[in-house]
Amino acid sequence: MESAKSLGLPLYKRANSLSKILLFLLSFIGIVMARSPLAIFSTLIYLSFLTIFLHVGFKRALISLKGVAVFSIFVFFMNAFFYTRENPLFSFWIFYLTEEGIINGLRFAFIVLMLTLLSYLTLSFSSPEEMGEGITHLISPLRKLSVNVSSVSFVISLSFSFVPFLIAESKTIKRAQISRSPKRINRLFLVFTIILPMFISSFRRADELSMAMEARGFRGVFYRKERLLYSSGDAVLIGVSSLYLMIQILFLIMEKYI
Repeated sequence: MESAKSLGLPLYKRANSLSKILLFLLSFIGIVMARSPLAIFSTLIYLSFLTIFLHVGFKRALISLKGVAVFSIFVFFMNAFFYTRENPLFSFWIFYLTEEGIINGLRFAFIVLMLTLLSYLTLSFSSPEEMGEGITHLISPLRKLSVNVSSVSFVISLSFSFVPFLIAESKTIKRAQISRSPKRINRLFLVFTIILPMFISSFRRADELSMAMEARGFRGVFYRKERLLYSSGDAVLIGVSSLYLMIQILFLIMEKYI
């Protein structure tokens, strides 16, 4: 039942934490299953709908893909030249360009881009605290198997909170690398000069966080399992993501048996 406080909010803001986690998981599975042209096209339609529904804007959505563009190209070339050596279109030394490799390279590059966009859309309307609460509700049956659900949820939500830090850190390192060279730096070389400092900074930040938690006597976090309130926003998120997953399963069956 919807509360009076939430009636004036957009539909996606009325949804509870469990519905947001289910949206992410169902969409994640559907994107990974995309193989045929129809499945890929339906994925583009689905993520376009989410972009409009969540009021993100296509410009911001495309900007979020810039960080993984080079990695996606790398994934494509690795598949295109190393997927198989049968019936090559072109070969040189250890490189074998094949039609099957090109198709798989395009598919995996597409999956990387779409999963990145899905993560960005999910984080645009969900906080790490909400993600942790939603995961707690989702895996709460594991308590019967003596699993510390709160600790698992905390670790996963903490990893989500590192995403904005990594994005900001990569931008800072990129500006620093460019300012040290008066000449234009090759984009591919710039990526490699960013990765190592970013990993070092991430490990340093994680070490500082662990020492701060230990100094404050941190012994675990416990999410309160409050009663979930369901609204029309939950119905829309779960309904749309479930429909998308069912369509992907249907396309997968059609590709295999038809």
